[in-house]
Amino acid sequence: MRKLSANQPVESQLQSFYQHHCQLYDTRPLYVLPSSQAAYQEGRGTIEQVIALEQIIETSLEFNNPVHIAFIDFTKAFDSVKLEKLWTILETTSVDRGYINILRRTYDNSTAQIRTDFGITRPVKILKGVKHGGVLSALLFCIVITTVIWKAESDCMSGFTIGGQLISNLAYADDISLRNSSQRELQKLLDCLV
Repeated sequence: MRKLSANQPVESQLQSFYQHHCQLYDTRPLYVLPSSQAAYQEGRGTIEQVIALEQIIETSLEFNNPVHIAFIDFTKAFDSVKLEKLWTILETTSVDRGYINILRRTYDNSTAQIRTDFGITRPVKILKGVKHGGVLSALLFCIVITTVIWKAESDCMSGFTIGGQLISNLAYADDISLRNSSQRELQKLLDCLV
């Protein structure tokens, strides 16, 4: 007998987000985060990303092609997600509006209190950030960062072409490496990302 999770329908609907997004960007595989994002995917991790980056550098040296790399680590990444932006992104997908509303309600009117030596503070309204430790937090964060990276890629058309495919980044959650053969194009991609 298969165990059912209370969050299974929401996760299923969020998976349809990737199907929809991947169809818009023909080069993305269906049903998964983009191949450039290794976080939260079974059997993938930072080691694979380091090996891929090493291969890019070795190939560049072998063919005497310049390579410029920028490493980005977003400070307090999960806290930086603007919830209104998250809802806007989700609403442009095929995720059922009912499920988006369920997610939205879990974040609406969220408050936090801080325990100090003097007692507990008044509740403070939380206006941004995905919930830490939440079942879907990692996926929601990756949806936002993936959308930002895809937009930067399409706006800038910048990166390395390997096997006919444009590759501009390797990522593990909020740790991202951007690369290009031109320093100016790399800066352009960084500007698009910000």
